[in-house]
Amino acid sequence: MTGITSLPPEILAHILSYLPRKQDKLREQEEQEAQVEPVEQYGQPGQDKQGEHPHNQDTRCGLCEQDKFDSDLTKRSSELPVYLPSYSTVCKTWHQQVELQTFREIDVMSSELEYLSKIMTESRRSALRVMNYSIVMSKDVEMACAKGKEFTGEVEEVVEKALTAAITELFVRLQEWEDENPLISLSMMITNIYTYNDGQREKATRCREQWNSIEKDMFNPYSRLLQLGSLDDLPKLKSVARLQVGSGNLHMTEDSMTRLAMKFPTLKALDLQIGHMTWYAEGNNWGRELVPELRYRFALSLLPLASLPLTRFSIYCLDESMAHYSHYQAPPSVLHCAAPNIDCLSLAFYAISIIPTMKEMEIINFIVSPQLFLPPAIIPLGSEFAYLAKTIPQWPSLMEYTIRFSAIRPSGSWYFVRHPDDPLPYDFEIPIPDSLDYHKEFRTFPDNRAMNEMFGAAGKAKREMPALQALYIFAGMGNELEFEATWCKSGDLYRADHHGIRIAMEQLGMSKKAFLAGDRVYCSTATGRDWRPTREIENTWASGGNQAWFKRFRHLEDALKEGTVFSAGYRADIST
Repeated sequence: MTGITSLPPEILAHILSYLPRKQDKLREQEEQEAQVEPVEQYGQPGQDKQGEHPHNQDTRCGLCEQDKFDSDLTKRSSELPVYLPSYSTVCKTWHQQVELQTFREIDVMSSELEYLSKIMTESRRSALRVMNYSIVMSKDVEMACAKGKEFTGEVEEVVEKALTAAITELFVRLQEWEDENPLISLSMMITNIYTYNDGQREKATRCREQWNSIEKDMFNPYSRLLQLGSLDDLPKLKSVARLQVGSGNLHMTEDSMTRLAMKFPTLKALDLQIGHMTWYAEGNNWGRELVPELRYRFALSLLPLASLPLTRFSIYCLDESMAHYSHYQAPPSVLHCAAPNIDCLSLAFYAISIIPTMKEMEIINFIVSPQLFLPPAIIPLGSEFAYLAKTIPQWPSLMEYTIRFSAIRPSGSWYFVRHPDDPLPYDFEIPIPDSLDYHKEFRTFPDNRAMNEMFGAAGKAKREMPALQALYIFAGMGNELEFEATWCKSGDLYRADHHGIRIAMEQLGMSKKAFLAGDRVYCSTATGRDWRPTREIENTWASGGNQAWFKRFRHLEDALKEGTVFSAGYRADIST
């Protein structure tokens, strides 16, 4: 009979894949405690009952789970449940197989890179697939911040130097690995930043040492947009196939993110989590007046990304519209004065979307126009965007496109108007600025002209997307309300079919097979009253095929008043 120490590698690897890792358990606990959608891998640093960072106390660089286990076998063996590294003591073969699991994903801080290079043997590097990189500020940053506000310029210079040094050292290590193994392919996440003291405290925790410093951190990462220095001297690396920048508490300028991404010429997937835009961070009137110029520069920084062989692109910001405008105001135009009819940011997104290999596109919370789908016929020849007027709008590989746009149009008007069921009284007067009534959000119904233009452009573009399975269009309207128009291809169920509560525009009494035989459009104003685009645009969306329209509701009781319910939890009307 074959003993457990003599199992074939394939069977052993399969067995080990079912054994729990402590970081997986910690993430599961965090999700349960939050009682919301799954927690992202890199939340903001927090403290548990023992004073350790709950997420990071086991996802260390090998450093990671395996290395920590080897350092304290006696203590770990008494803990329950028994996690994956414990099984590495069975025999050498098991040890090697466990390392293939534990070194697939590592968390490492910039202050640990030297140690990382020492423990990453050839076999461990070959197992590595995901690297989560956190940046630790240097002692120089703390010293500069301690000098006070009058040294702001010096602080920015020191912070930029420390950030650039951390990225440079990462590239040095990756270049070494790439030279030794040209076939290495990594997913890289750069999402967290630590103050100097937090970095030392985290490092001590990982090494099971005490860190008793009570020094107050002078550097506050949450209040800063970080700027990378020049990256011209850094090599271009082929080892990174997927890149995520931002999220956690790391907020880089848009230009820094795109320059970093361009250092990976074979990048397949790019996820940019911007947080607040640079012009939002200005927080004053002169900053807002500079919005068109800053937005134009942002669009220019995005344009080179169109040369990458991307299959997935996602970009997110908290809210480009700054949420500072009352619904009673006419927001200013954000278009550049040199080309007032050209929406450069939408054109930059368009240029990325038509990358021939692009399969999945996601744009969240930006001010956009129909030029996102169709460029204007004429773009000034002196513009860096002029070549886009000659492109043929085609998306040969695109399978899923998600857009959530601001209620504000780039030209300075709104996509939404006051709801027809909430008319103004004849003696109405606009509330006093800065009063509670002045900030009431009432634009909750689509403006026919503006929304038909957006829908029409999307419909025409959809005809040039032969592989498209789902098109998601959302817009925030305030008061947590959201406009939606989603198209799903026939033949299968997609995530849109399982989202929220919806009813058929007409009574739905058909088999699941019949239901899936046609394309589906889910449309919702989130306020009860139906809105549909013009018949011509509806036909554009239908592309001549069998298509049913559905209406969404936020609450089941509202949906039941209207008609037949179809949702993930209520499917009595769909038989199999």
